[in-house]
Amino acid sequence: MKKIQENIQIQQVQSKLLQGTAGTMLPLYRRVANDTAYSTRFARALREQSGDRFDRIIKETVPSVSSESIEVEQIGFFICFGVLGNQLCNLTAVRTENKKFRANEFRLLSKAVVPLYFKLATDRRFVYRIVNAINTQNDAKLSSAVREHVKSPYLLTVTGESGSALQLTFRFPNGTSYENSFFLGQ
Repeated sequence: MKKIQENIQIQQVQSKLLQGTAGTMLPLYRRVANDTAYSTRFARALREQSGDRFDRIIKETVPSVSSESIEVEQIGFFICFGVLGNQLCNLTAVRTENKKFRANEFRLLSKAVVPLYFKLATDRRFVYRIVNAINTQNDAKLSSAVREHVKSPYLLTVTGESGSALQLTFRFPNGTSYENSFFLGQ
């Protein structure tokens, strides 16, 4: 009985982290999806590894993010959020060798994930469903739940890693793959 209660508590913490992180990141992905100039500035600052400029661009849309929680590389970025002593990070990065992070592909990815992030931010039952599928390592259920909201023809795979990750992989017509994921931070 004690083990069941611990598992429920762990799932509740994971669910709160996922829901909070998705809700915080939703305005960023919405803006990228709908604002070509913003997504172009975003991608350029990322490729140039201009930390201060990238930080300002992020904070235009997500002002609550601390500079210490943002990590930038030429191929992508991640932002971490903490709740109850735990940390969940959201990452978007190019996964094809020798390819650059591009604004148009980031916009397509963002348009695809906005409905998912909205559902994660606003529907606790859906979040529990996602967390349960991840923790039971049921990628078929996880993929089905995610694909209800991500209608992109570029979504290649949806996978989870017990207790720690939700990963979406997109492949665009030029062959470039991107990862959009949530993972437990240190």
